[in-house]
Amino acid sequence: MTLFCFSYAGGTATLYLKWKRYIHPNIHLYPLEIPGRGTRINESLCNTIEDIVDDTYRKISTIVDDGEYAIFGYSMGSLIGFELCRKLKENGHKMPVHLFTAALMSPNLIEKRETIHTLPNEEFLQELIKFNGFPNEIIENKAIMDFYLPILKADFEAIETYTYRKNKRNIDVNITTLYGKDDTVQMEEIHAWANVTTGKHVTYEMMGDHFFILSQAERISGIITETLVREVKTSIKMHTNNENFQGFY
Repeated sequence: MTLFCFSYAGGTATLYLKWKRYIHPNIHLYPLEIPGRGTRINESLCNTIEDIVDDTYRKISTIVDDGEYAIFGYSMGSLIGFELCRKLKENGHKMPVHLFTAALMSPNLIEKRETIHTLPNEEFLQELIKFNGFPNEIIENKAIMDFYLPILKADFEAIETYTYRKNKRNIDVNITTLYGKDDTVQMEEIHAWANVTTGKHVTYEMMGDHFFILSQAERISGIITETLVREVKTSIKMHTNNENFQGFY
Protein backbone atom coordinates (compact mmCIF):
# COMPACT_ATOMS: atom_id res chain seq x y z
CA MET A 1 0.00 0.00 0.00
CA THR A 2 1.39 3.38 -1.05
CA LEU A 3 0.37 6.55 0.82
CA PHE A 4 0.85 9.72 -1.22
CA CYS A 5 1.18 12.73 1.11
CA PHE A 6 0.75 16.46 0.50
CA SER A 7 1.82 19.18 2.94
CA TYR A 8 0.19 22.44 4.02
CA ALA A 9 0.84 25.84 2.40
CA GLY A 10 4.54 26.67 2.59
CA GLY A 11 5.42 23.16 3.76
CA THR A 12 7.71 20.54 2.26
CA ALA A 13 7.73 16.77 1.89
CA THR A 14 10.05 16.47 4.92
CA LEU A 15 6.97 17.02 7.11
CA TYR A 16 6.26 13.29 6.83
CA LEU A 17 9.71 11.87 7.57
CA LYS A 18 9.00 11.16 11.25
CA TRP A 19 5.85 9.23 10.38
CA LYS A 20 8.03 6.25 9.43
CA ARG A 21 8.44 5.35 13.11
CA TYR A 22 4.66 5.16 13.62
CA ILE A 23 3.05 4.03 10.38
CA HIS A 24 2.42 0.34 9.55
CA PRO A 25 5.61 -1.11 7.98
CA ASN A 26 3.67 -2.27 4.91
CA ILE A 27 2.46 1.25 4.16
CA HIS A 28 4.97 2.92 1.87
CA LEU A 29 5.09 6.65 2.58
CA TYR A 30 5.41 8.68 -0.61
CA PRO A 31 5.53 12.42 0.27
CA LEU A 32 5.08 14.52 -2.87
CA GLU A 33 7.01 17.76 -3.22
CA ILE A 34 5.36 20.51 -5.22
CA PRO A 35 7.44 22.98 -7.29
CA GLY A 36 9.35 25.81 -5.66
CA ARG A 37 10.32 24.30 -2.31
CA GLY A 38 12.36 21.49 -0.73
CA THR A 39 14.06 19.28 -3.30
CA ARG A 40 12.35 21.29 -6.07
CA ILE A 41 13.42 24.71 -4.87
CA ASN A 42 14.87 25.70 -8.25
CA GLU A 43 11.58 25.16 -10.08
CA SER A 44 8.99 27.86 -10.69
CA LEU A 45 6.22 28.20 -8.14
CA CYS A 46 2.67 27.18 -9.05
CA ASN A 47 -0.05 29.64 -8.09
CA THR A 48 -3.12 27.57 -8.95
CA ILE A 49 -4.39 24.28 -7.57
CA GLU A 50 -4.94 23.11 -11.14
CA ASP A 51 -1.23 23.56 -11.99
CA ILE A 52 -0.16 21.72 -8.83
CA VAL A 53 -2.53 18.84 -9.57
CA ASP A 54 -1.36 18.64 -13.19
CA ASP A 55 2.26 18.52 -12.03
CA THR A 56 1.48 15.77 -9.53
CA TYR A 57 -0.60 13.80 -12.01
CA ARG A 58 2.35 13.66 -14.41
CA LYS A 59 4.48 12.17 -11.64
CA ILE A 60 2.13 9.45 -10.39
CA SER A 61 -0.20 8.59 -13.28
CA THR A 62 2.22 5.90 -14.51
CA ILE A 63 2.32 4.10 -11.15
CA VAL A 64 -1.13 4.38 -9.51
CA ASP A 65 -2.57 1.47 -11.46
CA ASP A 66 0.20 -0.91 -10.37
CA GLY A 67 -1.02 -1.44 -6.80
CA GLU A 68 -3.24 -0.20 -3.99
CA TYR A 69 -2.75 3.38 -2.78
CA ALA A 70 -4.25 6.07 -0.58
CA ILE A 71 -3.87 9.85 -0.37
CA PHE A 72 -3.28 12.07 2.67
CA GLY A 73 -3.47 15.84 2.40
CA TYR A 74 -3.02 18.46 5.10
CA SER A 75 -4.75 21.83 4.79
CA MET A 76 -3.87 22.95 1.22
CA GLY A 77 -2.75 19.38 0.64
CA SER A 78 -6.33 18.21 1.24
CA LEU A 79 -7.50 20.31 -1.68
CA ILE A 80 -4.71 18.96 -3.88
CA GLY A 81 -5.58 15.39 -2.88
CA PHE A 82 -9.27 15.87 -3.65
CA GLU A 83 -8.69 17.43 -7.07
CA LEU A 84 -6.09 14.77 -7.85
CA CYS A 85 -8.77 12.12 -7.20
CA ARG A 86 -11.02 13.92 -9.67
CA LYS A 87 -8.31 14.05 -12.33
CA LEU A 88 -7.41 10.39 -11.87
CA LYS A 89 -11.08 9.45 -12.21
CA GLU A 90 -11.50 11.61 -15.33
CA ASN A 91 -8.58 9.82 -16.96
CA GLY A 92 -9.77 6.32 -16.12
CA HIS A 93 -7.23 5.41 -13.44
CA LYS A 94 -7.73 3.18 -10.42
CA MET A 95 -9.06 5.26 -7.54
CA PRO A 96 -7.38 5.37 -4.11
CA VAL A 97 -8.72 3.03 -1.45
CA HIS A 98 -9.08 6.05 0.84
CA LEU A 99 -8.65 9.83 0.94
CA PHE A 100 -7.50 11.46 4.20
CA THR A 101 -8.09 15.19 4.56
CA ALA A 102 -7.11 17.41 7.46
CA ALA A 103 -7.40 20.98 8.74
CA LEU A 104 -9.48 22.23 5.82
CA MET A 105 -13.12 22.87 5.06
CA SER A 106 -14.81 20.96 2.27
CA PRO A 107 -13.79 22.09 -1.26
CA ASN A 108 -17.33 23.23 -2.10
CA LEU A 109 -17.00 25.90 0.61
CA ILE A 110 -13.50 27.22 -0.17
CA GLU A 111 -14.76 30.22 -2.12
CA LYS A 112 -16.29 31.64 1.05
CA ARG A 113 -12.82 32.30 2.49
CA GLU A 114 -11.42 35.81 2.71
CA THR A 115 -8.49 36.74 0.46
CA ILE A 116 -5.11 37.59 1.99
CA HIS A 117 -2.56 36.75 -0.72
CA THR A 118 -2.96 40.21 -2.27
CA LEU A 119 -2.05 42.01 0.97
CA PRO A 120 1.29 43.84 1.36
CA ASN A 121 3.94 41.60 2.89
CA GLU A 122 3.69 42.96 6.44
CA GLU A 123 -0.10 42.69 6.53
CA PHE A 124 0.06 39.22 4.95
CA LEU A 125 2.53 38.14 7.63
CA GLN A 126 0.25 39.38 10.40
CA GLU A 127 -2.56 37.24 9.00
CA LEU A 128 -0.27 34.19 8.90
CA ILE A 129 0.64 34.65 12.56
CA LYS A 130 -3.02 34.01 13.44
CA PHE A 131 -2.59 30.38 12.35
CA ASN A 132 -0.10 29.81 15.22
CA GLY A 133 2.21 27.79 12.99
CA PHE A 134 5.21 30.06 12.78
CA PRO A 135 7.73 30.24 15.66
CA ASN A 136 8.76 33.76 16.66
CA GLU A 137 12.39 33.08 15.78
CA ILE A 138 11.35 32.45 12.19
CA ILE A 139 8.93 35.37 11.96
CA GLU A 140 11.55 37.74 13.33
CA ASN A 141 14.26 36.50 10.96
CA LYS A 142 13.98 38.78 7.93
CA ALA A 143 16.22 36.64 5.71
CA ILE A 144 14.11 33.52 6.32
CA MET A 145 10.80 35.33 5.82
CA ASP A 146 12.05 37.04 2.64
CA PHE A 147 12.72 33.53 1.32
CA TYR A 148 9.41 31.99 2.42
CA LEU A 149 6.97 34.81 1.70
CA PRO A 150 6.87 34.26 -2.11
CA ILE A 151 6.23 30.54 -1.51
CA LEU A 152 3.48 31.24 1.02
CA LYS A 153 1.85 33.88 -1.16
CA ALA A 154 1.83 31.55 -4.16
CA ASP A 155 0.25 28.79 -2.07
CA PHE A 156 -2.39 31.09 -0.59
CA GLU A 157 -3.15 32.44 -4.05
CA ALA A 158 -3.69 28.86 -5.23
CA ILE A 159 -6.16 28.23 -2.40
CA GLU A 160 -7.95 31.58 -2.62
CA THR A 161 -8.42 31.50 -6.40
CA TYR A 162 -9.67 27.90 -6.38
CA THR A 163 -13.11 27.33 -7.89
CA TYR A 164 -15.09 24.22 -7.01
CA ARG A 165 -16.48 22.78 -10.24
CA LYS A 166 -20.07 21.85 -9.43
CA ASN A 167 -20.56 20.21 -12.83
CA LYS A 168 -18.08 17.46 -11.91
CA ARG A 169 -19.35 14.22 -10.38
CA ASN A 170 -18.51 13.40 -6.78
CA ILE A 171 -15.53 11.12 -6.24
CA ASP A 172 -16.17 7.46 -5.35
CA VAL A 173 -13.79 7.29 -2.41
CA ASN A 174 -14.24 6.89 1.35
CA ILE A 175 -12.96 10.01 3.14
CA THR A 176 -11.61 10.49 6.65
CA THR A 177 -11.32 14.10 7.81
CA LEU A 178 -9.18 15.18 10.78
CA TYR A 179 -9.70 18.55 12.45
CA GLY A 180 -8.10 20.46 15.30
CA LYS A 181 -10.24 21.03 18.39
CA ASP A 182 -8.96 24.62 18.61
CA ASP A 183 -8.84 25.38 14.88
CA THR A 184 -11.08 28.04 13.35
CA VAL A 185 -12.69 25.64 10.88
CA GLN A 186 -16.36 25.14 11.78
CA MET A 187 -17.88 21.68 12.27
CA GLU A 188 -20.40 22.13 9.45
CA GLU A 189 -17.47 22.93 7.15
CA ILE A 190 -15.76 19.67 8.17
CA HIS A 191 -18.91 17.55 7.79
CA ALA A 192 -19.48 19.07 4.33
CA TRP A 193 -16.75 16.74 2.98
CA ALA A 194 -19.53 14.15 2.93
CA ASN A 195 -21.15 16.16 0.13
CA VAL A 196 -18.24 15.69 -2.33
CA THR A 197 -18.07 11.88 -2.30
CA THR A 198 -20.43 8.98 -2.88
CA GLY A 199 -18.38 6.99 -0.35
CA LYS A 200 -18.46 7.04 3.43
CA HIS A 201 -17.20 10.01 5.45
CA VAL A 202 -15.92 9.91 9.03
CA THR A 203 -14.24 12.57 11.18
CA TYR A 204 -11.74 12.59 14.04
CA GLU A 205 -11.17 15.44 16.47
CA MET A 206 -7.49 16.09 17.25
CA MET A 207 -6.00 18.03 20.14
CA GLY A 208 -4.52 21.32 18.94
CA ASP A 209 -5.13 24.18 16.53
CA HIS A 210 -4.61 24.42 12.77
CA PHE A 211 -1.15 22.83 12.98
CA PHE A 212 -2.05 19.79 15.09
CA ILE A 213 -0.02 17.67 12.66
CA LEU A 214 3.16 18.93 14.34
CA SER A 215 2.25 17.37 17.68
CA GLN A 216 -0.11 14.54 16.73
CA ALA A 217 1.99 12.51 14.27
CA GLU A 218 1.64 9.28 16.24
CA ARG A 219 -2.14 9.45 16.58
CA ILE A 220 -2.62 10.48 12.94
CA SER A 221 -0.43 7.58 11.81
CA GLY A 222 -2.49 5.23 13.98
CA ILE A 223 -5.75 6.41 12.45
CA ILE A 224 -4.33 5.99 8.95
CA THR A 225 -3.06 2.47 9.70
CA GLU A 226 -6.33 1.33 11.30
CA THR A 227 -8.35 2.79 8.43
CA LEU A 228 -6.27 1.24 5.66
CA VAL A 229 -6.13 -2.18 7.34
CA ARG A 230 -9.93 -2.03 7.60
CA GLU A 231 -10.24 -1.04 3.93
CA VAL A 232 -8.01 -3.93 2.84
CA LYS A 233 -9.90 -6.43 5.01
CA THR A 234 -13.19 -5.26 3.55
CA SER A 235 -11.86 -5.53 0.00
CA ILE A 236 -10.50 -9.03 0.52
CA LYS A 237 -13.74 -10.26 2.13
CA MET A 238 -15.71 -8.84 -0.79
CA HIS A 239 -13.54 -10.59 -3.36
CA THR A 240 -12.56 -13.83 -1.60
CA ASN A 241 -14.86 -14.21 1.42
CA ASN A 242 -11.68 -14.73 3.45
CA GLU A 243 -12.66 -14.29 7.11
CA ASN A 244 -9.16 -15.08 8.43
CA PHE A 245 -7.33 -12.06 7.03
CA GLN A 246 -5.49 -10.33 9.89
CA GLY A 247 -3.51 -7.52 8.25
CA PHE A 248 -1.41 -6.46 5.31
CA TYR A 249 0.30 -9.31 3.42
